[in-house]
Amino acid sequence: MGTLFNQQPRKYHQTQDYDIDVICTEIMHIKSTYGMSNNEAIEVLRIAEKRRTNNIFVANGDIKDEQLSGFGELIKEFNLIIKSLKK
Repeated sequence: MGTLFNQQPRKYHQTQDYDIDVICTEIMHIKSTYGMSNNEAIEVLRIAEKRRTNNIFVANGDIKDEQLSGFGELIKEFNLIIKSLKK
């Protein structure tokens, strides 16, 4: 796991609203490929969106964990320095 000063490049996710033409094209593709109704195809897209959103939250949590790990290392170093000054 990377730390505050040593992080891998982030994976960027699309967070803007989709173009309505793209959504309709995806629905039509799902319907024709899998023989689904409009409602079934829309539900598939909802599931995909929930998965995408969940992945974004997980990635964000990982980033925060890495940053906290970096802060933890800094606190350990400060603690060692303070202890050495007492002697």
